[in-house]
Amino acid sequence: RRFAYDPNNPQNGNNNGGEQNARVDYRYVLGQVPSRELMTEAEMEALAIEVERERYQYLEKAKHLQEQLNTFKSEIEDMKVEDSILDKLHSEQQTLGANKYTTIQKVQRGSTQSRVAFFEEL
Repeated sequence: RRFAYDPNNPQNGNNNGGEQNARVDYRYVLGQVPSRELMTEAEMEALAIEVERERYQYLEKAKHLQEQLNTFKSEIEDMKVEDSILDKLHSEQQTLGANKYTTIQKVQRGSTQSRVAFFEEL
């Protein structure tokens, strides 16, 4: 038997050995020691079936979403427009590293005459 109160322990406050502060842990007195509950075989079987069912539902959803994704991809491919001349020029400039910031930096370099000449080239 274990008790929650030990009259000889000074941590329990008043150490006069009196019964007014005694608190008994009745779970131990009555023999109801807390223990871990184990699952029965039937509960394990039910849990395994539920996990398998949820896994199947997940796979069905994943398959459905993959089909939707493929449909959307094909619709997007159909909607794409041919690249115009400006699109091709833009992609060429991007590959060369030209963007609006580099253009501004080029403009700020040099004299006024070179700036005017640069803008005339654009």
